[in-house]
Amino acid sequence: MSEQSTIHYECTSPQIAKITFANPTVYLIVGKTVLRLIEIVEALATDPDIQVVVFDSATPDFFYNHLDPAAADFPAP
Repeated sequence: MSEQSTIHYECTSPQIAKITFANPTVYLIVGKTVLRLIEIVEALATDPDIQVVVFDSATPDFFYNHLDPAAADFPAP
């Protein structure tokens, strides 16, 4: 079984993309989050129709809680 992504990306219209963050329960930004965001940004960079990107949280009233590069498996810059 593959591991669930911490980011869901969808085009809600030809001009609008929505990026939803989800990494319960403590909502840490981990290496997997960064790698998925890089993939999404690269896809957005090649889509000439996208004009708006909306960032959202899968949990109402809560966004990312913490970034700790020392504690996570982050990709090299």
